[in-house]
Amino acid sequence: MNAHPSRIGIVWLGEDVGDEPGEIGIVYSGRFSGYHDTGVEASDHPGIEDVTLAEGLRWARERADDVRVRIGDELFSAGTAAIEGLAVLADGLVVERRRPVSEEWRDRTDADEPIGWQVEVDLTPPRHAPGAPEWDAVVAEIANRVAGVTRTSRGTCCSRAATSGRRPRSGRVTTRGTG
Repeated sequence: MNAHPSRIGIVWLGEDVGDEPGEIGIVYSGRFSGYHDTGVEASDHPGIEDVTLAEGLRWARERADDVRVRIGDELFSAGTAAIEGLAVLADGLVVERRRPVSEEWRDRTDADEPIGWQVEVDLTPPRHAPGAPEWDAVVAEIANRVAGVTRTSRGTCCSRAATSGRRPRSGRVTTRGTG
């Protein structure tokens, strides 16, 4: 294929975010789509869809010197000249399907090593019974059942508050552990 005659503008390539049936959460697909922004009506310049990074870069570099690539949440310069403020994309990079770090837990199995976790439960009494003794019992029961309760939002340990005569009317129960 011959080089694009104008070589003006910017070619943008972005990693597609997967929407696979039955998939929960964010998945970076390892596949790319892009378009050539020449400053003219977009419909005059067809784009590219569902290609590997290598295929997308070949297509992009035929059209412009300024090529920008988004992989996950990061933006890179991938054209003939570096763009100030952007890291230069490494040659030969292969991008595969994966989750963002914050979503990797979704792919865990029982064979994986345990990871640390934190659970926070916001407790607010029903409007019709604020401070009622039965609500205090609910807070105390939750605090006593949760392993490793460390505090409520008021900074007092729930299980200690429940047995000391204090009234933990509402708050946050926080626990940490592994699993």
